Amino acid sequence: MFRTIIVRLAILAQLSITTIFFYPKSGPDPSLPHFFKIKSVNITGHKLLPIKDLEQGLNSLKGQNAIRVHKTKLMSQILSYGIIDQVNIDFDYRGTFNIHLQEHKPFAIWHNKGKYFLIDNKGVKLLKLKKTTDFENILLIFGNNLSGQIRVIAELIQNNIFLQENTISINFIAGRRWDLYLKNKIFLRLPAKNIADALQTCEKILTNRKYHGNIATLDLRLHPKKVFLTEHDKRKKNIRYP
Repeated sequence: MFRTIIVRLAILAQLSITTIFFYPKSGPDPSLPHFFKIKSVNITGHKLLPIKDLEQGLNSLKGQNAIRVHKTKLMSQILSYGIIDQVNIDFDYRGTFNIHLQEHKPFAIWHNKGKYFLIDNKGVKLLKLKKTTDFENILLIFGNNLSGQIRVIAELIQNNIFLQENTISINFIAGRRWDLYLKNKIFLRLPAKNIADALQTCEKILTNRKYHGNIATLDLRLHPKKVFLTEHDKRKKNIRYP
């Protein structure tokens, strides 16, 4: 008998909890369960996004009933910041509305018509920047009319460990080809076509001990017919390679 009473009480308790947590939005006063009141908003996971603008918008959640917050709409608004890739939302018993952000991984900073943007490896703008000094060891890209071109150069660099480790900046020239500025003050001029083949030749030359530390400019614009190498003593050579 006692055991039966305990079981019935447990069932009633479970029904009560279910009723509270799944209270219909069109039902009675939503402020009734006071522990659903949002007391604070906690945002985590942000590294690149300037959080002040987002915080100002989310502060309006304070005092609201957590059940009545339209999470899908809220997530859509947060994802409108291009830098944000994913959003996870939960509400804890202390009255804290937790928002965890996962940001896209930027590929480069693009300088376009006097403005700076963080972009991904497809050329999509993730975030407009007021200054670039906050970012270290990130590729700089200069040039206009880059639609569809960043994806090409990104794939080439990401598939080439040497370029990943040594490229500082790249410049899109005349809407048709790329110049790269590498570590050790090496200026690399690429052709408009067959870039992958030219990069293979470039790596072979730059890793050749014969030229180590003495290359100023490597001009592959006429590759594979001609390759020009200028050393730091300003002597220009037409070299055959391999």
